[in-house]
Amino acid sequence: MKRPLLLMLLLILQVGMRANEDDKLFARVLIPPGMSRLYVHQAIQGAKDRLEDPTCLKVLDDFTDEQGFPLSMALSELHQTPGARLLDLIYVDATDDDLCDDLGVGAFTSMRGRVIYMCAERFASAESPLTGIAGQILVIHELLHSLGLPEYPSTPEALTSAEITRRVWARCGGGRSEEARNRHNRPVEARAQTKSLIRVAARPGILR
Repeated sequence: MKRPLLLMLLLILQVGMRANEDDKLFARVLIPPGMSRLYVHQAIQGAKDRLEDPTCLKVLDDFTDEQGFPLSMALSELHQTPGARLLDLIYVDATDDDLCDDLGVGAFTSMRGRVIYMCAERFASAESPLTGIAGQILVIHELLHSLGLPEYPSTPEALTSAEITRRVWARCGGGRSEEARNRHNRPVEARAQTKSLIRVAARPGILR
């Protein structure tokens, strides 16, 4: 009798902890109530779940800050897990920002910034490439910037946004083939080359 009771208490504790995390996350998502907020919330939670996988977690060692230190070191200095860092960030609706007019931009932030600006309406669109796993990969991408990952053109010698996303897909894409990832990203990357790089370059410090 004792063992089933102990298991039940552990289950109740786990459910309670998850509920507290959900409450904290909803408080961090500063997006008006509706489907966009729900899907952004799901993308963040999905990113958190993916980063609990050891293979995906290695993405923090795949990238470095401007001094060449792995991002895992930056996270360690904050005394946070990836999930805790995601819950520490603030997610703001930037749908009306002109950067969100570009289909090559789904979110943007500043290096080591704690505010992530989300093109929220795209997360609730059936036609949007940010529905489902793509939105989760985007959240991980922005998490890396919050830990100090630079990006071209703000940092001339840094990787482009498309290359960062490709590497995150490789680590955290959950087994999708390279062909599938390329098919998903190709139209977005093409538009990004023609428009969003010009806009981002005109706003120093903005990373997408």
